[in-house]
Amino acid sequence: MNSIHGVKTLPRRVVNVLAARLRVVPAVVLTGARQIANSTLVEKLVQGERRYRTLDDFDVLDAARRDPEALLGG
Repeated sequence: MNSIHGVKTLPRRVVNVLAARLRVVPAVVLTGARQIANSTLVEKLVQGERRYRTLDDFDVLDAARRDPEALLGG
């Protein structure tokens, strides 16, 4: 088991699959229950020139609703 801030956590099975997808596709959407470190996981895996966006940011959420292609492309 891993430990984050002293709390034992189970290994995440999605890590390898998500990391592989991030290497070859322009955009990845990760969804799941709130407060289980989805955002933290993606932030750690996004490297280099890749951009990280969270729909917890209301401006980003609004942009995604209005014009998702522009959000991803620009």
